[in-house]
Amino acid sequence: MTSKIISLTTESPFSPEAGVTLYPATIILENNESGMTYMKSQGQYKEGDTIEYEKTGNKIKIKRLGGYTQTATREPKSFRSGVKNPEDYLGFIYGYAKDIHIAEMTISKKAIPLDNLKRNVEEMYAHLQEVLLMKQS
Repeated sequence: MTSKIISLTTESPFSPEAGVTLYPATIILENNESGMTYMKSQGQYKEGDTIEYEKTGNKIKIKRLGGYTQTATREPKSFRSGVKNPEDYLGFIYGYAKDIHIAEMTISKKAIPLDNLKRNVEEMYAHLQEVLLMKQS
């Protein structure tokens, strides 16, 4: 069922288990139904919200706000298609090059100049550009 909250009275929060706090509230709906519900955060619901709900006895289980299906306002990001900008991968490249640099120092048991790290980053970046260009063709 769907209705609008016209009155919401909160009660003292409680923790049914460690790390979880629930905020009980008594709500009155525009269609004259009323009952008890539990919020996961204080202020999760407020007067004027339209909700979709189920009522069992005196308990109201809110399924979702709005009582309607929300539509996307923009296209979702695609993580698998299209050619990416090589600069999008710089954080990954630096992280991977750093791991290789640390492994080299651990194996050799001596300090390795940072120039080697920079060279690894440049080589990986150049390789990534080649791969992305091949994918574009």
